[in-house]
Amino acid sequence: MNRRGALGDQAFFSVTFFIMLVIAAGVVGGTYIYFGGGYDFKAVESGGLSYEVGKCLIDEGTDDLENTFYEKCKIDEDVLKEGNLIRICKNLGEDECLEAEESDLGVEFNVGSNFVICKLEGAKENKNFGKCDVKTVSVEGDDYVVIVMSNREIKREQTT
Repeated sequence: MNRRGALGDQAFFSVTFFIMLVIAAGVVGGTYIYFGGGYDFKAVESGGLSYEVGKCLIDEGTDDLENTFYEKCKIDEDVLKEGNLIRICKNLGEDECLEAEESDLGVEFNVGSNFVICKLEGAKENKNFGKCDVKTVSVEGDDYVVIVMSNREIKREQTT
């Protein structure tokens, strides 16, 4: 019996098995990364939206915000109501605006409620809560506090 070279076939099998394992791990890892957890753009979205609203107030004015906000600021009402809260207060401090009710004097525009979440310290670190952005802009001698909270989770969906 000649057993020289029999070890060569077994060594080649282990290399092939290792390469197949690496390829399978790459496919599984890539699929998980692509379709895995959602992307947390809540802070970016609320910051961008509050910037745009503040810029709109400065450029377009503040007359009749309750009825003309969406047209003036060129924001789609359905998209805004889907996952965002927004409040614009006139001549109120940040804390007063956060705690105010929708019907209170000084609240010029309001979409949604529960702005108290913006004050919670635990909500800032918890990824399940919305992210808030607060800006103050001066328009025609009045200070306007713009509070925007985004609670929208962005996730890539598989299409066929």
